[in-house]
Amino acid sequence: MNKVSRLFTLVTIVALFLAAIGIVSAQDPVVLNLNWGEGDVPFLDPSHSTDASSIQIITEIFPGLTRINELTLEVEPSMASSWDISEDGMTYTFHIIPEVAWVSYNLETGEVTAATDDAGNTRYVTANDFKYGMLRSMDPRVGEYYGGILSGWIQGGTELYSALDGMAEDAPEADVTAAVDAAVANVQINVVDDYTLEITSPKPAAFVSNIYGMWMSTAQPSWLVEEYGETWTEPDVIQTYGPFALAAWEHGAQLDLAKNPLWVGTETIPAPSIDLISGVMIDLDAGLANYEAGTLDNSGVPRAQVDRVRTDPVLGQEFSIEASSCTFYLGFNTTIAPTDDVRIRQALGLAVDRQAIIDSIFKDGRLPAFFFTRPDLVAAPHQEDYPDDVLGYDPERATALVDEVKAEKGELAEITFLITSGSSTGPLVAEAMQQMWSAVGLDNVVIQEQEFAVFLETTKSPTTNPPIHSLGWCLDYPDTNNFLYDVFDSANKSNWGFGWTNDEFDALVEQAQVEPDTATRTDLYAQAENILVNQDAVIAPLYYGVAVQLTKPYVERPQGRLANTYYEFWKVNR
Repeated sequence: MNKVSRLFTLVTIVALFLAAIGIVSAQDPVVLNLNWGEGDVPFLDPSHSTDASSIQIITEIFPGLTRINELTLEVEPSMASSWDISEDGMTYTFHIIPEVAWVSYNLETGEVTAATDDAGNTRYVTANDFKYGMLRSMDPRVGEYYGGILSGWIQGGTELYSALDGMAEDAPEADVTAAVDAAVANVQINVVDDYTLEITSPKPAAFVSNIYGMWMSTAQPSWLVEEYGETWTEPDVIQTYGPFALAAWEHGAQLDLAKNPLWVGTETIPAPSIDLISGVMIDLDAGLANYEAGTLDNSGVPRAQVDRVRTDPVLGQEFSIEASSCTFYLGFNTTIAPTDDVRIRQALGLAVDRQAIIDSIFKDGRLPAFFFTRPDLVAAPHQEDYPDDVLGYDPERATALVDEVKAEKGELAEITFLITSGSSTGPLVAEAMQQMWSAVGLDNVVIQEQEFAVFLETTKSPTTNPPIHSLGWCLDYPDTNNFLYDVFDSANKSNWGFGWTNDEFDALVEQAQVEPDTATRTDLYAQAENILVNQDAVIAPLYYGVAVQLTKPYVERPQGRLANTYYEFWKVNR
């Protein structure tokens, strides 16, 4: 679809929507224009989503039982107005807001209306809908990574998630169904009544209420999933229940959210003041150009443009740098030469002058990272408190390690360094590190680029993962467990590409999960960080990310600390 027809589509959506909610022509709609980023939003299916852009939309249309406050990072009510925790800390009873309607957006009339069942009765979000969504996310036939995260915190969940382990890929469908059904019967999710849900965890942990509120734990419309299969999230089919509804999704070009007038509005999820969020899907450079032309109200800033934007008399007043929720790092395949030698992995980390890269390329005040865990998480060890556990910048030591390995093994094999394509700064950072490595004797590093989706597949397994890759991890919930256990414990699928396990590391992070004393947890995590980034050097943390943005002066918005934001708190005062 060309630009003219996209504009016509947007104008039509706005006109239909305004007519449906009774806004007269003398009153302009409240529209927020933004950029979702280049490429399509991969999924709006909560059981399949793993990326930030998908999760951002899901947050608005499928609120979970709980949510994280984007300013304080504290857990707070969402679809559950309250919850009770048993004395042993293992059983959670959620009290769901009654009579929250499932809704759909009528593409012909532009009206958001309540969904009805076959008898014409309004469908309300119930405890059964949440149970269905959780079970579907843990179903091995769906098989996404975050279903595994959820399964570890529901009794019987791990058995469901692994129900097909060892079964042949061509096993009869009846056998597969029987295995899954048998496992489902033992999952401890109990529907007490329409608006009360009881979930039992296999062990107590302070962050469990966060996990039960994550996107893979949301309510899902079983009637649509079973009828439409993978297409149930298309705009002419989908039903949702959050403060916004899906109004349009032109894959790879545009995604719009319309205010849901049937959303009840709560203290933590108020009714939106914005009538329509109109979102394009373009790269950062195009987004900045659109922002300067006045067609976007909010935009990221390409790193190459940061200096110009910051010093511009107008844009500088609209420019902000905020803490983000991500740590960026180098990951090493520990199973192939030459990064199968820990000394080479250590040398790769020691040779990188993180501050020089920040100052010369990013220029945005981000902080160098020597621990993987972000310092603002619960029970996070701070690298300055554990200096002996940090593998810092030390090119002399890096040179000595490289020389030692070469004396034993001769010249090293070529080292492939894989980065994602489409970033203006990715190649610059990679080339800077390539020069730093050459200076310590690692002069055979070759940079390769892959499109992000291909990159993710390549780095999943040590059989395809190159010696070095560069990636980031952003918090799902604000606890150190989400960084160290969820990413690196040997039980988790995200650890496959490193080809690494360490029983001592696993024991430390698993002990920290159930440790009630925060100070003790912090010390356990510091020991685990030492193994991860120093002793075994599985990764080399690089820096803690920041969010660089432009926002028009007529837009009021929270300066949040999450990878996503809550647009129901945004206001547009043109």
